[in-house]
This record gives sequence, structure tokens and C-alpha cells, in this order.
Amino acid sequence: MSLQMLALFIGVAGSLRMQAPWTVGSRSMRGRLGRASVRAAEGEDSSSSSSSGGSGGNSSEGGVGSFIGGLFKTNRDTPEAQANQIEWARQQMNMEVPDSTLDGLKLEGRDDMVAKYIVSEKEKFGRDVDQATAEQEVDSWLLTQATYAPAQTTTGDLVAAAAVFLLAFGSGLYFADKTPT
Repeated sequence: MSLQMLALFIGVAGSLRMQAPWTVGSRSMRGRLGRASVRAAEGEDSSSSSSSGGSGGNSSEGGVGSFIGGLFKTNRDTPEAQANQIEWARQQMNMEVPDSTLDGLKLEGRDDMVAKYIVSEKEKFGRDVDQATAEQEVDSWLLTQATYAPAQTTTGDLVAAAAVFLLAFGSGLYFADKTPT
């Protein structure tokens, strides 16, 4: 028991050491690497604009900074990545097109949904909606349906979450009870 208390005391005392205010710097690895990656990304942007289409992150002239920058860089802003994101979103949205309207009319797909939306807006609200606006509003609704996480949570997900919680909580209680005093 006394060894545990000594280890605890040493751990707490080590975190309470005093430093002069002028020497306080980032001691975390994340802070140092994060700043290095920002500097590397800034340097990469300026060097890639002057060079002829290099990839930047894997160049041998960049050194350690471009290697670290390559670790933190994502390709989500490239045209290919944006095209993939749009394709994925369109697939998710197509899966969310309902089979029928609230009135019971059968829907054949997104285009049919847009056409029925235009008619419905005119009948119910007296609102004249053009094709582009209707497509935008239907796509907005479909995207909301496709990305609304609570609507996609199944009973199996809830059962699995409850089982993991009970297993972790139960094992903690079990092993806490078996600890010698």
C-alpha cells in the first residue's frame, strides 16, 4: 500500500513543478507536430504554386517538414475527392427516396418525387415552384434524411451499445469486488 501511495505522490508532484513564465512553451507532442505541419503546409502551398504541379508531400527536397505535413494533409479539397463525395451523397440520397407520398401516391424515383412536389406545392400552398428550386428543396430534404444519424440508429445498435456498457460496468464491479484489501 505504501508503494502505491509513493507512486501516486511522485506522479502528482511531477505535474506540479514550477516553471518560469518566460520559458513556458508547448510541452505536448501534438502542439509541436501541429505547428510543424502548419508550417509545412504553408511552405508546400507556396512551393507548389511556383513548381509545375508537384505533389509536395512526397518530394525529396521537402525534408522532415513536408513528411510531417503529408501526415496531417487530407485530400478532401481536390476535385477528385469532391467528385467522390458528391457521388457518395447522391447514392445515399437515392436510398432515402420514399416509396410513396403521404397521400398514398406511388413514387418511382427522385424525378417523380420532384414532379409531385411541384404539384403538391401548387395545390396545398398556392406556391409556384420552378424545376430548379424544386430539385434543390427535394435534394436538401433527401440529404437531411440521409445524414440524420438518429433516424438511422437501429434496435441492434442500441442493444449492442447497452451490452458493451453493461459488460464494461459489470466487469469493473466484478474485478473491484475481487481486489484484496
